[in-house]
Amino acid sequence: HPIMPPEQAAERIGKRSSIQGVVTQVHVDEKATFVNMGGIYPNQTFTAVIFPRTGIDPSELEKLNGKTIIVSGIVREHKGKPQIVVDSLGQIEAR
Repeated sequence: HPIMPPEQAAERIGKRSSIQGVVTQVHVDEKATFVNMGGIYPNQTFTAVIFPRTGIDPSELEKLNGKTIIVSGIVREHKGKPQIVVDSLGQIEAR
């Protein structure tokens, strides 16, 4: 599958994809860690969502802020925005 910018992620709903972009915000709360591209919530273009059950340390994800990354997985829609739920760190590649 092709590597696409976050602006095209919405075209890939339901499909396995790799989204490449610059991380514009990392937001950690008790429910999940949200790695946003293309703006700050609620105006982001794309989000990678990482739930605590994965065991991934949120501080590792916070280091991605401002970096270019590729997130791979199935694109889903949540509140009108495309997102990929990340189950393992292998789905995130820092450039």
